[in-house]
Amino acid sequence: DFGLRSAADVWVAFLPDGTAVLSTLEITERDEAPLLIYRSTDGGRTWPNKPVSLGDFHDHPTLLVDRFSKQFAGSLYAISGRGWKNAAGKVRSAIYVGRSTDGGLTFPDPAHVIVSNLSYEAHNPAILPDGTLLVPFADHRRPGDRRRLERPRNWLIASTDGGKSFSEPMLISESCTGPAGWSSLTVGAGEGRLRDRIYHVCGANQFAGILVRYSDTRGEKWSDEVRVNRLGN
Repeated sequence: DFGLRSAADVWVAFLPDGTAVLSTLEITERDEAPLLIYRSTDGGRTWPNKPVSLGDFHDHPTLLVDRFSKQFAGSLYAISGRGWKNAAGKVRSAIYVGRSTDGGLTFPDPAHVIVSNLSYEAHNPAILPDGTLLVPFADHRRPGDRRRLERPRNWLIASTDGGKSFSEPMLISESCTGPAGWSSLTVGAGEGRLRDRIYHVCGANQFAGILVRYSDTRGEKWSDEVRVNRLGN
């Protein structure tokens, strides 16, 4: 029992030393959605009562641990969508990326990446063997408009410096659909080209199966989609 009246979007990760880290949004009466980080040093048996707060107005937070790269091994990333003011003071959708090097105790100087004036959220990220952080996101609405875009789009941004700065958005797909769920990335294993292959998985329009595509160019270009698990087949 974490003592929260209501919560949502729970995510769990384990650090290399076995520390369990749990993130969740607290659902408040004012709908502030603070992102809270809890730690357990005994494999999840007990949890301290006081969490680390990463501020308000987050959505769909995830946790990700870099286990393999030489430069950032052991880093814990907290990633979410968040409302954030731009240089002109207008609140925009932003991709929040916080990196912790002390096991989730602190997340100093997080990045807020504003890529457009549309509404969008960060989806499920991945890390390449060299430590490059890959964050997919999908846009779906114009600002201040509840009507969805005619066609949602999935994008990818990448960071080679531990989440401090990011590439320009690279288009992944225009055939995923938001109501079918969040998209996910994973990175291939093995030797040679497969070692850096990025896979993207999302739900198809009208829930007509699952779409899988891959990139051998670090997100610059993507293969044609393959539809799997189609209903009725």
